[in-house]
Amino acid sequence: ARNYYRFHKLIGKWNWRKYVERYIAPRAVENRQRWNPSARATYQQQRHSKSWYWRLPKGLAMATSPDEVLEAWILFRHKHPKRTYHYFKALKRLIDVGGCDPTDWRLKHLTSRFRHHHRKVLNLPRLAHFYAQLRLISDLEHMSRFMWKMLPRYPPGQLVLAAHAFGVARVQDRHLFIEVAKHVEPRLSEVTPSDLVRLVQAYAATEVCHYDLLARVSQEVQLRVQQAAEGTSKPRTCLSFEQLAEVAEAFAKLKFQDYSYFETCSVQTVFLLSQGLPGPTPPSLAMLCRACARLKVHDARLYEVILVHAAQHWYDYPPSSLAEI
Repeated sequence: ARNYYRFHKLIGKWNWRKYVERYIAPRAVENRQRWNPSARATYQQQRHSKSWYWRLPKGLAMATSPDEVLEAWILFRHKHPKRTYHYFKALKRLIDVGGCDPTDWRLKHLTSRFRHHHRKVLNLPRLAHFYAQLRLISDLEHMSRFMWKMLPRYPPGQLVLAAHAFGVARVQDRHLFIEVAKHVEPRLSEVTPSDLVRLVQAYAATEVCHYDLLARVSQEVQLRVQQAAEGTSKPRTCLSFEQLAEVAEAFAKLKFQDYSYFETCSVQTVFLLSQGLPGPTPPSLAMLCRACARLKVHDARLYEVILVHAAQHWYDYPPSSLAEI
């Protein structure tokens, strides 16, 4: 029988000996009414209770700064159940507007609620990439244990994305990188040129020296270059000259001295520069020279051709590239 009067002290529970009356009469008429909950809500009330399903995505889409994204999320922080795509939308929009401080309490509130859903996320590499871009290292390490058993089921593109995420965050998880190498090595022929570069750069950024995988990547790149020279390669499978230079720089960081790969780069450079074909740029040539110098690959013919080209087209070379060369 507690359905009587909302502001009344419950009678018959405590001692009234030291009771002090602090009751203030309410001003509104509705507060004097007896509180009796209704069995069912009206249509407008039901619609308003579910309106966060479209108001939250709309608020995230209209946000143009990290503060607006986080405030849109905090506004509906008590609305449940939130699905996985709600968290993905918020993280994606936060990255699109430039990211924020990883110690922001609103971002910590978002990620702490999302931790309970890590075991149910299917696209864990994409989530790892979001965490890496936002510098959420603890959350990245927490979700990595759920990724290990899923690695055999991922296609090569997602395996490369997982390694790339750890490379961006510079988190050295050797067990994960060994598993990625084991599953991606037999399917290197399916990997796109940009993913090949990202894969090697991820190992270089975390200093995980998996030389078996690097040798297989080098063979795959040389095979694609040879097929492109013969005209038998599939479209959009051969690496550009800038990508060849990026792979060479990653090899230099890992101290992987592959003379056959650098000979391929040298032949490509000499041919493209002598024929005046598009491809080599001053920054990419400087990157290739820096990788050769770091690995002590002394290719005099390559240096001579680059210096002759720099002397003839000095107006195209910025001072930083000339200094590196």
